[in-house]
Amino acid sequence: MATNVAGARGWGAHRIDPVTVEKTVSFNTSGIGAGVFWFRIPARAQITSCLVNVETAFNAGTTNVLTIGYGASLNEIVAAGDVDESSATAQSVTTGNSLEFSEEKDVYVKYAQTGTAATAGKARIVLSYTVGEGI
Repeated sequence: MATNVAGARGWGAHRIDPVTVEKTVSFNTSGIGAGVFWFRIPARAQITSCLVNVETAFNAGTTNVLTIGYGASLNEIVAAGDVDESSATAQSVTTGNSLEFSEEKDVYVKYAQTGTAATAGKARIVLSYTVGEGI
């Protein structure tokens, strides 16, 4: 068998299939105020896109803030101000695009509100990432 032979895509080039994960959250999802677990992103992953589709506008009296992340503030992937939670539209978010993970991380979704408590609000989040070979 031949060794040290370049494949059809060149030296060391291997197909990387994208992985897409989805989660739907609402204003009253249990634990959403502290952050709810979504998925574990693997080591060597790189985020390629994130879409937040606000299906039903969030209607807290003063502020509505949907964030996504893995650190202390849960806002590394979707930060406060990235999404207009009061607009029932699909919104592309670029804050987390190109983030690379050297170790696996648990990703959480959080919804914070102030003023009169929300009585409505629902969002579907779609995130895609690829996983590279060992570093």
